[in-house]
Amino acid sequence: MAPEIIEGKAYKGTAVDMFALGVVLFAMVTGVMPFDKRAHKDDQLYSYLIRNDDSGYWQNLDKMYGQETYFLGVKNLSDDFKKFILLFFKYHYFERATLEQIKVS
Repeated sequence: MAPEIIEGKAYKGTAVDMFALGVVLFAMVTGVMPFDKRAHKDDQLYSYLIRNDDSGYWQNLDKMYGQETYFLGVKNLSDDFKKFILLFFKYHYFERATLEQIKVS
């Protein structure tokens, strides 16, 4: 779930859907879920994204899942994919990628 739903805040349906789409795409490509538990400030992985520490996120994702055979591995992900997928996981809904932005990407 998107962080605004978890936190009980007002939300915009299309932004929540884009967040969910990002989770599905991430799991399909990498073989793992993008967060330790859920998109919340207390989540070990999501907290890096809230702080805009993208490199910390990827390093810790690799530490968490690096030994798992089903994990594609961070080193196998292109920089373009990393930048693209994180557009879906922005904490503030108004910063997330929209369908229109994705169509032109």
